[in-house]
Amino acid sequence: FNLQQYFNEYEDFEIDIAQAQAVTDNILISARFSSDGGATFISSGYDRNRSGSSNDVELSDNVESDTYMYLAPANMGGLVDGGKDEALHGVVNIIGASDPNIRTTFCGHVMGRGSGNTGILATVGSMRNADEIHTDIQIYPASGNFESGRFILYGKRKVA
Repeated sequence: FNLQQYFNEYEDFEIDIAQAQAVTDNILISARFSSDGGATFISSGYDRNRSGSSNDVELSDNVESDTYMYLAPANMGGLVDGGKDEALHGVVNIIGASDPNIRTTFCGHVMGRGSGNTGILATVGSMRNADEIHTDIQIYPASGNFESGRFILYGKRKVA
């Protein structure tokens, strides 16, 4: 998504995720920012954490200065088993992308299904400590592409 084209109207953003499923099962789904209009995507300096639980899966970790941000808080095999009925759903917010003086934050909740067919609600959060504007965001599976799903970008209007 190109965020910069909306900076005059919107201060923050929300991405709604519905029925997102990667072509390949058991892979991580991640996100990265760009500061050059999407020509390249930054692969360092992300502080991230994840947490969530159900009857069959516990998720929790904190990582400093990593190469990506979590979207799915575990591999598709940990959050969901793969398979058509086990797609990823959720809402994530992007806060501060247009302001080089604050950390850009990426946070929200995602829902999937664990190996015991139990729903897992997980909280994901990452921030990038940089004195730059983040013009674009890329959401990608670790291997292949997305087979199905919707990623809808909403702007959150600035208040004067």
